Amino acid sequence: MSENTGLGDKLADLEKEKTRLNKEICYIDKKIKEEKDNIINNKPTQIKDDIDAIEEDITKCQQEKITLNKEWRKTKNDIHQLDKTIKDYRELQYSSDVAAECYYIKLTVEELKKSRRELIKKVREIENDIINVNREIDNMEYTQNILKRVHDENFHESEIGEILDETAKRQKISDVFNIFT
Repeated sequence: MSENTGLGDKLADLEKEKTRLNKEICYIDKKIKEEKDNIINNKPTQIKDDIDAIEEDITKCQQEKITLNKEWRKTKNDIHQLDKTIKDYRELQYSSDVAAECYYIKLTVEELKKSRRELIKKVREIENDIINVNREIDNMEYTQNILKRVHDENFHESEIGEILDETAKRQKISDVFNIFT
């Protein structure tokens, strides 16, 4: 009987989560429609301004990517240096005859290993940040290219709507992918 209660609670939690996600989807769809209406109603100069703003955002993201790459290389170098130090301490530990020195060396090696693990974790975080920045740049460039097409080729309103729907689908897929990374 208690198993059924536990399953009932889980089912209720899942229903709540489903309701929350459906509300979120409705909100996103509403925002997409608003953006579509805004773009359709915008003047070509507004679209050109949007293209320029996206270009600035892309430049900022590329700068962030350069900074992250530098930090990544520095952290990888720090890990390499730590590996050398750990190796040196281990060699010292095995060559030392004094028990107190061995204990100190052992503690130092453990501290260095801990620092190494933290640096590896930092490298992974930086790599994830780089992936996210690259994805953001790709999405901005994609949106910018669509805006350029809309600006350069006098589209009919229905064609603009189709292009925006395609863009929204791409963005939703990207957002879903971001949830899992």
